[in-house]
Amino acid sequence: FSAPAPAAPVYAAAPVAAFAAPAPAPAQGAQAAISTAYIEGFSGPAASGKSAAHLDHGLIAGVMRALGFLKQMFALANQNKTLLKPIFLDLALTTPVSILLSIVLAFVWSPGAVYGVLILGTTLLYFTDYACNALTASLIHDQVTTGHAEIKTAIPRVTRSLGGVLMFAGVSALLDVMSTYARERRDVLARILVDVVRRIWTTATYVIMPAMVIEGISFGDAFGRSKKLMAHDPTGVGAGIVAMSICSYVVNVVVFFLAYLFLRLGSYIHPSVGAILFFMMVNLYWSLSGWLKISYSTCFYLWARECEKAGVEDVGLAPAPLRAALLAD
Repeated sequence: FSAPAPAAPVYAAAPVAAFAAPAPAPAQGAQAAISTAYIEGFSGPAASGKSAAHLDHGLIAGVMRALGFLKQMFALANQNKTLLKPIFLDLALTTPVSILLSIVLAFVWSPGAVYGVLILGTTLLYFTDYACNALTASLIHDQVTTGHAEIKTAIPRVTRSLGGVLMFAGVSALLDVMSTYARERRDVLARILVDVVRRIWTTATYVIMPAMVIEGISFGDAFGRSKKLMAHDPTGVGAGIVAMSICSYVVNVVVFFLAYLFLRLGSYIHPSVGAILFFMMVNLYWSLSGWLKISYSTCFYLWARECEKAGVEDVGLAPAPLRAALLAD
């Protein structure tokens, strides 16, 4: 058993001064801004003269921007390896939990007990995933606003948000178990309805979590804050999230193919070796996928917040990794 996929993403106060670092001189126009963001991973917002309204919000353009953003994020992580720590922490915690959960389920026969174990196990897996996502959001915030990110400064924001993280995890686990129950009863309609609600909830998770972590506010306040920003969203975050989901799906296909390949190869040594390799690969996907999605959502949230403060819809207000991807259009 492995951590369920954050279906397709559903989507405290950092001072404005955090964005006060001087922007590099645009010696070569947009290309200079792109190169600087790629190399340094940090520069303060500056008017680019390119309005968000002029961006192509089509699916293809969204996918290309998402790919550009992924390139920027991995370059940024290459400069500061701390940004990658939530991935390895998530993998280190969820893999043994997944294996233990599978072992426990093998010895539970009562239907009621099975669903009880599933609810507890999936809640724990989701809680771990979301807590690591919250850590990523905190680190990304520090990196793009100050040029420096450390675990010790990011953790306090996460601990303040654990109540909301637990709520996200509990509801996500309940929806997963409800979907499993509907599938076992061959109730197609109920399963479709539950899956739709689960996808919406998961998307809400990725949209709301940056506000909850960065602003240091409650789940309810973060929901209202995100709803307000998205109601007048100048940034096209919806198209970006869909594009990121498509990129994540492609990674999903590749990783699961490798997971089953490792399962078969490892089983030649011993079935337990194959199982461990399988769970590691599956949980690597959830860890990496969550890291990419929350990074994207966090940068979009910071951009929307700065647009709201400045009263303009300028690409130059976006965090450096996202700004570079947008200016590449």
